[in-house]
Amino acid sequence: MPGIAPTLFDNHYSDDYPPYTQGSHPPQPVANLRFSEAQGTCFMPESHTTCRFTEGNITLPDHYQDRTVNVFTLPGKNTPAFNISRDSMNDDETLSAYIDRQLTLMQKHLKGWKQTERMSVVLGNNLLQGECVHASYLRDGKRVFQQQAVFNSADNHILVFTMTCTAILTDGDNQQFQALLSSFCFNT
Repeated sequence: MPGIAPTLFDNHYSDDYPPYTQGSHPPQPVANLRFSEAQGTCFMPESHTTCRFTEGNITLPDHYQDRTVNVFTLPGKNTPAFNISRDSMNDDETLSAYIDRQLTLMQKHLKGWKQTERMSVVLGNNLLQGECVHASYLRDGKRVFQQQAVFNSADNHILVFTMTCTAILTDGDNQQFQALLSSFCFNT
């Protein structure tokens, strides 16, 4: 999914948007990110967007879209990273069609792409229904494993939660990802 990582949907690839190369900026897999990402959320009032992040907040000019990416890591080798990214679906596109389109792009742009599972998933206390995709790809000759949960939060605004690791994801990792999804609640 679009954004800044080829965690499935965090790639923001399109046929007219060529993949970046080593050493360039997004979109790249979460594991390839080499710069700091601001952790934040943008609220979209009538005319301007107020974007709140860890260090403060800003007001964006009209018509800017929230494409922020949050990356959360745990120091250590082979520990999963979490990524939260945002995107927009095309008008009249269903969530399933959006995911199909993104999966086609991932297969086209990510070396060694292998999808292993696709299933329904719930966000928060049954706040949103979505889909979770499990897949892997090759980066620098090594396999990277991930699972992504994709939701249409409102008005074609996509919210993507990703867990990525250079080791095969364990049952414990899967439980941790489900706990993260279950902990979600909307800002009030």
